[in-house]
Amino acid sequence: METNTEDWNMAKAYFMRLDEILTSCCISHMKGDILNYFKSLYRLYIEIEAKIPEKYIEETEILLKQAINEKNRGLDGETKVSLVPFVEFELQLRKILENKNMLTPKRDLKGL
Repeated sequence: METNTEDWNMAKAYFMRLDEILTSCCISHMKGDILNYFKSLYRLYIEIEAKIPEKYIEETEILLKQAINEKNRGLDGETKVSLVPFVEFELQLRKILENKNMLTPKRDLKGL
């Protein structure tokens, strides 16, 4: 019985961490804070990378590289950076989270 409670507590902590990262993504995006938006998206990617289904891996890696390239373009502080690669990467990550029932988790831990 304790194992189920411990599993639930770990899952809850994991989902709370994901929620904090997603909140950071939203706030950074709304502020136009490209560097923190990228950092939040990359942290989200790291958190879910092991759970990415095979069919999404290649596309997700391409979108990550595009976001990295766009972020690097703006590091000089003078080049205007497009939000599009970041938004596309975020949408991909959210699609993965939704397909894995991780945006609206249920108490049932099967599949985690």
